[in-house]
Amino acid sequence: MLANLLDVPTVLFVDDDEELLESLLLVLRKEPYSVFTASSIERAKKLLQEQRIDVIVCDERLPTQNGTAFLAGLKDDAHPAVRIVLSGGGLPTAQRAINEAGVFRFLAKPCSSKALTEAVRDAVARSAEHTKSLIDSTYRMI
Repeated sequence: MLANLLDVPTVLFVDDDEELLESLLLVLRKEPYSVFTASSIERAKKLLQEQRIDVIVCDERLPTQNGTAFLAGLKDDAHPAVRIVLSGGGLPTAQRAINEAGVFRFLAKPCSSKALTEAVRDAVARSAEHTKSLIDSTYRMI
């Protein structure tokens, strides 16, 4: 388990726009992450069962469920990933994402490559801090 915690950071992008997912892969191609994409919530749930995911970047408007509801439905214990929402919605959408899903960042669409890259870097750093804290707590209990 410890070896898995120290692996390369993982980022999952969830959006029903396949072209946008391809663009996101290009934006982050030089970053030191394993990047996964899902064009549906069903695919995202499958990936979350198969992979350790450190950061989830999710579109708010998805065909079967909004991104905030999807993220809020993830149990923190089972999926402690740091969460980012991308949306064209305004302040009410951002407030709901933060209050209901514990979102770390809310990015308005369209979002610049620089803003997205910085948000993901910050989220990966937050995830690493959380993981280190868990490891430290575990060692103190031993």
